[in-house]
Amino acid sequence: MSAQVVAPSDAKFNLMLVIGQPYRGVPGATQTTYVQEYLSEEPDDVELFVPEGWELLEDESEESQRL
Repeated sequence: MSAQVVAPSDAKFNLMLVIGQPYRGVPGATQTTYVQEYLSEEPDDVELFVPEGWELLEDESEESQRL
């Protein structure tokens, strides 16, 4: 079974990725942003959530904690 995007209340895994791509017009600079998804389980490959043309800089994902 592969991880599916779910409502935050149903999530077992919080995917949080820092991604980047070269900043156009500024040599050596990198534009960064976050990808955050609530998932039904830990994905087999987080790279599947990185948009084309971007690269994974940091994976800050964690299991969802229930109180």
